[in-house]
Amino acid sequence: SATIVTDKMTSRSKGFGFVKFASEEEASKAREEMNGKVLNGRVIYVDIAKAKQDRAADVVPIARGPPKPVGNT
Repeated sequence: SATIVTDKMTSRSKGFGFVKFASEEEASKAREEMNGKVLNGRVIYVDIAKAKQDRAADVVPIARGPPKPVGNT
């Protein structure tokens, strides 16, 4: 199965999607054969999706709130 990710407000494609394969071997083969290929004049990038909890380890936390004072204040 395949899913195209769309913008909730406009329903336009965000330019990426997900494909579910029957096996890990088929997914790996698709990545090897299709990553970097040109499709309709655009280079496509194919990778294995990570679960949300796995992606969190790759993200650098962003500081929130006003900056701390500098110097003697």
